Amino acid sequence: MKTLTKKAVSRRLAEALERPERRVSVITIIVGLGLTAVWTGADEYRAASDHRAALDQQLREAQRAEAQLPAIRRRAADVENTLEELRERLVTIEDGHAFRERVIEMARRAGCEVRRIHLAQPQHRPWHPGDDPLAMATTTAAQKPSPFTLERRTLSLTISGSLAAIESLLEQFEATGKVIHTRRLGLKPDRSQRNMTTMEMELVLFGLSRKEITPTG
Repeated sequence: MKTLTKKAVSRRLAEALERPERRVSVITIIVGLGLTAVWTGADEYRAASDHRAALDQQLREAQRAEAQLPAIRRRAADVENTLEELRERLVTIEDGHAFRERVIEMARRAGCEVRRIHLAQPQHRPWHPGDDPLAMATTTAAQKPSPFTLERRTLSLTISGSLAAIESLLEQFEATGKVIHTRRLGLKPDRSQRNMTTMEMELVLFGLSRKEITPTG
């Protein structure tokens, strides 16, 4: 099909308009073409306008997010500091033997003699929010389990020394800041040494470890 130039189209329209019987049809065609162009342009404008509005919304959200980044970073740093403080108070499986050696050193520093010390094997169970760490089984089974496992192990020791030395050792235990539960504490005179006291303690050490996620598939 031969393509008409703009000049040729104008010439043919002029010729057609010279004939009265064709004027109405030509005007109708021109109006129809104009309406089609208007509607097509309106659709394109609406689509472009919607796209622009969506981009503007994304830009505003990005600007708000960028403005909030410093505050989010500060909150994240505060949470990380809190977690680090909590980690320092726990005695995990990896820390158990080091804590045992620390207790021996604290006893010697207080002037006590360590006669027996035993670190039991750790016990594990799922940790639930609001749980009782002293219970052997969870007390809040209805709660959704957390991504952590509770670690418990017992440290039993027998020491002897003066009451002042034993008091100094207990103060050192408190100063550690560790999450420790004293399950049993007994004092009795040391018959083998005058003015000496024997203390038997059973401590429960606590730790939390994140559960390992086993890949599926």
